Amino acid sequence: MDFDTNDKLEFLKKADSPFLFAALCLEFRRFMKFMGNTSQECFSTNLPIQFDATCNGYQHLAMLSYQYDIFKSLNLAPASEFYRPGDFYVTIVSAIESYFNDILIGGTVKEMCLINQES
Repeated sequence: MDFDTNDKLEFLKKADSPFLFAALCLEFRRFMKFMGNTSQECFSTNLPIQFDATCNGYQHLAMLSYQYDIFKSLNLAPASEFYRPGDFYVTIVSAIESYFNDILIGGTVKEMCLINQES
């Protein structure tokens, strides 16, 4: 399929983010040249990683460490039409509340205070 300049501009205008799309196209062309070049061993890109910005730092860490158990709360798990997006901060607060409730019920708060004073 051969695009003339007007077709290329119209195609670019249809993108949600035309400048990001143009950057992707240029980078993809560079990548395809790399794939055809046997003298280069690695390809490095400077394109930003686009996520939905739902705790994306935690998303990266969870994916890098294969923490599948928190994928759903970070919105990394496969979704269906009935899926309600997770809230990682609610997950963290629940874990902290549970931790402190266990300490209070176990009666170890005083022991923790004594340990902290000694150190």
